[in-house]
Amino acid sequence: LRRQPRLEGLEDRIVLTTDVWTGQAAKAVQDFSWSNANNWSNLAPTSGQDLVFPIASGSNFIPPQAIVNDLAGMTFDSIEIDAPGYSIAGDAITLTAPTGLFTTYSSGVSTFSINTDLVGGNVTIASGGELDIDGVVSGSAGFSFSGGGILGGDGQVPSLSVQDGEVRDRKSTRLNSS
Repeated sequence: LRRQPRLEGLEDRIVLTTDVWTGQAAKAVQDFSWSNANNWSNLAPTSGQDLVFPIASGSNFIPPQAIVNDLAGMTFDSIEIDAPGYSIAGDAITLTAPTGLFTTYSSGVSTFSINTDLVGGNVTIASGGELDIDGVVSGSAGFSFSGGGILGGDGQVPSLSVQDGEVRDRKSTRLNSS
């Protein structure tokens, strides 16, 4: 019996490294979960990807309530938040890229309530924008914050190194800045 070689398409071997939130299931059927493939540009996220929460447009939806990570124990390279108004919560994750969590918006506030192990140890918040951290952020390298924006929230970090920016609690009381 002679086996025929199986042809494998390039598409079968490519692992997409970036997945972009579209929120289409959240908009259509009020399903705010990360596991719903219809909320993403490339199916549900898988380990090793960069996740992007983009500016709201006709094809991207920022729901009025939390977008929930229900993919327990996942490791991603980074999370990029490009617009204010996001509330991201759910199961704990690990971020491995040197820029583990970062924002690009220059005004407004987003909230990140996921317990996160920052292997790279960095959070960057664009100047003028604010990111409220309400989860526990840990990492062997500590927690380094830069970018000139505002870090707020009720979260916990083991140690904090502020390169450029301001740290505030929920009452907007200035705690520290560089």
